[in-house]
Amino acid sequence: MIRTARPAEPYRKPPAPPSPPAAPRLALRAEELADSLGISVRSIMGLVASSDIPHTTIGRRCLRFPMAAVEKWLAQRTSWPASMSTGEAAIGQGDVLQEGAGDA
Repeated sequence: MIRTARPAEPYRKPPAPPSPPAAPRLALRAEELADSLGISVRSIMGLVASSDIPHTTIGRRCLRFPMAAVEKWLAQRTSWPASMSTGEAAIGQGDVLQEGAGDA
C-alpha cells in the first residue's frame, strides 16, 4: 500500500492582539456634528457665523465643536412639555386612561 503525503496547510498569520479601546472624542468636526444632529454642514456653518453654537478653532482653519459644550448648548435649547419639567405624570385629570384604571 502506497501512502501519499498530506498536502501542506497554507501559512496563517496568528490573530492580532485586541486593540485598546478608543479614547472618547473631545470634539467633532463640522461634518460629524452635522451628521449626528441630522442637519446640513451649511446649517452648522451658519450657526458658527452667527456665533450661535459653541466652537473653537485650532490654528487658522481647524474648526472643532467640543462635545461637552455642544451637549450643554443642546440641553439649553431643548424645550420640554410642562408636565415633564415638573415631574408630573403625563396623564392628567379626566383622561380616559386614568378614569378607566380604577374601574377594573
